[in-house]
Amino acid sequence: MTRDPRPHEVTPMSLHHRGSSPVPPIVTRRLHLASVPPPFIGALLDGRRDDAEAIGGFSLPPHWPFAGDDRWLRRWLDQMRADPAVQPWLLRAMVLPRSRRMVGHGGFHGPPDDGRLDLGYTVMPEQRRRGYAYESALALMEWAAREHGVRRFRLSIAPDNAPSLALAARMGFREGRLPSRRTRRTRARVPPQPRLARRGEVLSYTRRYVLLSLTSSGQVRP
Repeated sequence: MTRDPRPHEVTPMSLHHRGSSPVPPIVTRRLHLASVPPPFIGALLDGRRDDAEAIGGFSLPPHWPFAGDDRWLRRWLDQMRADPAVQPWLLRAMVLPRSRRMVGHGGFHGPPDDGRLDLGYTVMPEQRRRGYAYESALALMEWAAREHGVRRFRLSIAPDNAPSLALAARMGFREGRLPSRRTRRTRARVPPQPRLARRGEVLSYTRRYVLLSLTSSGQVRP
């Protein structure tokens, strides 16, 4: 099977992007990971879905944002208003380029902290089991490694979230340890010996979190 081409960035103009974000999208074989600007999040929080779609340049899932998403949206909006330079690290919509439909979102919780990034992703329920989360997560990590030299990543996964645990293992994440009672109760076990572990370097361990280091070439290999 032929491997996917390496993710890369292109200018919005070359994509005929209709949105207003100045941050170039990350482009994978099937997706555009479109960075969303503060006006997009503000429109979502105000319930102005049409405005959000016009700003983003893509159509929104019918029931998104979900209950509880407001907290994260407000956090990202506050971060970008305080420092516009953090936008590329935060929320990116997973967009199908032909239909311009949003099928999920991903990104980092913020800019690098001590050389490490916290990664997150969500795929809409009706779009799951198609590999979008895997494709997006690899693209985000390769972008961070290639453009910014960041090679340490962390995921936080609930211990009963079997699909996410399996995906983390597939990407080479391993369980670590953090000396905290709270994290002991919510520890996430990842199946041993993911394929990348034979090629890459696992840097450190925290409980409830799993960490990944990219290979020396700066690529995440499936």
